[in-house]
Amino acid sequence: MPITEIFPRIQMVIAQYLERDPGLLSRENKISDLEADSLDLIEIILRLEDEFDLDFPDQELMQLHTIDDLNSLIIRLLQS
Repeated sequence: MPITEIFPRIQMVIAQYLERDPGLLSRENKISDLEADSLDLIEIILRLEDEFDLDFPDQELMQLHTIDDLNSLIIRLLQS
């Protein structure tokens, strides 16, 4: 999968779950600012794991602050 396709797919998964316009989600958005509670965030992570057929290491998830951090994690895991 081309790297350029990853961020739009992340946007779509988050936007669909939170019922928002994907165009309003940028790489700089802080995950804590998504107006999602902890259960919502877990559900989003599970959906992203399914979307990209990955398992995110728990220690990596604890270090995510922005959507771009999430994008970088997915790229790193897909390349390994």
